[in-house]
Amino acid sequence: MENDQYHVADYSKVCNTGAVGLVSRFLHRSLESFGLVVRRNRILRRSDLLKILEVGAGGGQHAQYVRHSFDRLIECDIRPENIPNVADDPRIVKEFKPVDAQNLPYADNSHDRLIATCLLAHLSDPEKALEEWKRIVRPGGVISIFVPCEPGFLLRISQSMTTRRKQKSLGYNGKLLHYREHRNHHPGMITFIRQIYGSDARVTNYPFPFLSWNFNLWSIVQVESLHKSGKTITH
Repeated sequence: MENDQYHVADYSKVCNTGAVGLVSRFLHRSLESFGLVVRRNRILRRSDLLKILEVGAGGGQHAQYVRHSFDRLIECDIRPENIPNVADDPRIVKEFKPVDAQNLPYADNSHDRLIATCLLAHLSDPEKALEEWKRIVRPGGVISIFVPCEPGFLLRISQSMTTRRKQKSLGYNGKLLHYREHRNHHPGMITFIRQIYGSDARVTNYPFPFLSWNFNLWSIVQVESLHKSGKTITH
């Protein structure tokens, strides 16, 4: 499939270089902050987030941006072949078998933090995934979620001027690549998050926190507390 070829051969060329690469690095850094400016870096001050799970880890790009202390960071993906086999940091461990973020093979309350970068938009059942993430993170832990502002005005303009131009230069139809995979829109994803996590979830838009999602590129959701007492969706 064309999308598989793109992710293996050319994804890094498009998303990790030039102006798009600069935005990508800002994206990863924003996932390590907490809420608005006055709450920034709260997660960095946590000393109890020692066991981390990153779902949909892809090329393993995010691990280098984690700044709080930790003992173990497990990188997993439904396509584990895309995660580098060797990490510079011995605390970072690759899960070699395919792992479905909607049906995780981990025990209840087994992790202190879960990270999901640009994953929720891809999933066929985002509600089930959010319930799974809540299940495996202990009460008092943290869930950090990147949510693209699909199909917001600013994001579409930005894509047309950056990623899609680079994709076209490599022989791809960027719109086809994008919409084959990004099946969930921003209002829906945020609605599911608020339904499942309630007041534990804090949403911050980037790069303009005080504007509507339609005039932003992405949202960062940080979920703390996880009392395990919210509504549960049965599947």
